[in-house]
Amino acid sequence: MPLRSTDWDSLNQTRRRNLKSRLAHRRRKSVKKLFVGTFPHSATESELRTLFEPHDKVDEVSLVTDRDTGRSRGSAVVEMADAAEAEKAIAALNGKELAGRDDH
Repeated sequence: MPLRSTDWDSLNQTRRRNLKSRLAHRRRKSVKKLFVGTFPHSATESELRTLFEPHDKVDEVSLVTDRDTGRSRGSAVVEMADAAEAEKAIAALNGKELAGRDDH
């Protein structure tokens, strides 16, 4: 059965969508997620954001919390847009203290 013009259009639209999806995935791949640990349980997402933002734009900060109490466990994941800048932030902040507790 031969393909009609509308079938070709549909096929081309699907190919364009797939290409856009792959390109978006490549852009997201450069995002760097950093595990940050051993900071005070009282630290907030905004404090961590303030600590990392001088090094590059911070996309997201997610505190790791205890599922039963909701209390911070003293660790977080910081997501930065640029992997190279994230590596610089690691070098600059590794071993620094945040409110009296070493960051390892």
